[in-house]
Amino acid sequence: PVKRTMRVGSYNLFEVACAVESTEIGDMNEFGVKSVVQGGSVVTNCCFINPTVTVPAKSKVAPNTIHIDVGVIATDQQF
Repeated sequence: PVKRTMRVGSYNLFEVACAVESTEIGDMNEFGVKSVVQGGSVVTNCCFINPTVTVPAKSKVAPNTIHIDVGVIATDQQF
């Protein structure tokens, strides 16, 4: 059997009914109501996953990004 470890950073907020299958989560992230982060994904720091949004498997969420809808991402550089 393969031993799997999970790393969850500090100051994360997991809203009601969110499903996070990622094994690596940075610091200061917010996972909205009924959001889903599929397995193999990496969530870095200061990210916001809007309610009901799904982050696809094996993707990397860059620092300071907001997932608004499936495939739609806003970064701090756009504002």
